[in-house]
Parts: sequence; C-alpha cells; structure tokens
Amino acid sequence: MVALFAEGLTTSAFPCSLVLAVPGMAVAVASRRSSAVAGAGFLIGLLASSWLRFAGIIGVWPSLLTGTTVLLAAIPMIRQETGPAGLVGLASASAGAATASLWRPCVGVEFGQVLTHMETSGLRGVAELAIYLLGVMAPVIASIAALNALPGRWLERSESALRIAGGIVLGIVAIATLMGAHERIIDELFRRSSF
Repeated sequence: MVALFAEGLTTSAFPCSLVLAVPGMAVAVASRRSSAVAGAGFLIGLLASSWLRFAGIIGVWPSLLTGTTVLLAAIPMIRQETGPAGLVGLASASAGAATASLWRPCVGVEFGQVLTHMETSGLRGVAELAIYLLGVMAPVIASIAALNALPGRWLERSESALRIAGGIVLGIVAIATLMGAHERIIDELFRRSSF
C-alpha cells in the first residue's frame, strides 16, 4: 500500500495528473469557506466514478454530460457567499465524478496491477484506488490545508476573488469539454507524461 501511495505521489508531478489537480484546486478555491468539505466531496466523487469506470461498470461519460456537470457544479460555489456545506459537498462530488471521466492515468507497475484486477477485487480494489488517488491528489490536499492556514483577514479580503477565480477555472474546464477540446488537451498532457 505504501508503494501504491508513493506511485500516486510520484505521478502527481506528471502532466497527466493536471486533469485532476486543476479542477480539484479550483473547487477548493471557489468554495474557500468550505474548502475541506469541497475537497472531501471532490475526492469522494472522483473515487466513486473512477472505480465504476475502471471496474468496467460504466464507460467514459459523454462530453455533454461531463461539461454540463462541471459547469453546474461551479454555480453554487461561485454564487454562495457562505453556502451550505452540504450543497458545496454535493457540487464538489459532482465535479469530482465528472473529472474522473476526463482522467487518463499515468500507469506505473503498482497501479497497473490494481487496474488489472479491478473488476474482480471488490472493496480491496476500491481501497487501493483510494490510496493511489490520495497520492495523486496529495499536492491539492496540502494546498487546501495551506489555504486554510492563511490569516483570516487576508482570506476575508480575497474571498470574492478566490471564488471567482476558482469558478472561472471550472468554467474553462467545462467549456473545453463541451467544445471537445479536452481530448486534445488530455492527449497532449498524457503524451508529455512518461512513467
């Protein structure tokens, strides 16, 4: 399990992981006051959708569904000044689930073994995928912790700008997906990632 986490952490530095990291950070920044809830929701949605996909239960989401889901997930984060944590968590989980459909993972030895047995491994496969994803998303988790450690006064002054910036990034991801440009972007990121 340690080797699996380490492999995930290693791949977090590769361009292929930006497909997860950029929307994950955008969700956390856009929902600053509830960034821990947003981060957890994003990870839960990401894990559930990735497991369903890699276990062969569902396929890749159609671009229209993925883009629309990300766009709709951004709305409560941008519009709500403090927003109910449940709504932020649900929107973040939806964004995570949609983002999982865009992800083409960098597969090393450890994660390759997990993927090979995902269809038959049951809960063990879910746990292994979760460990790998925690490694991949570790920089995002650390950034959320750092964001929450910033002085309250600075955050209060920049709250609106952070929400808007996160929402814009999610909007760009959604529009790129709706326009079909995400495939070219993902292909290029994957091409630049050698593991």
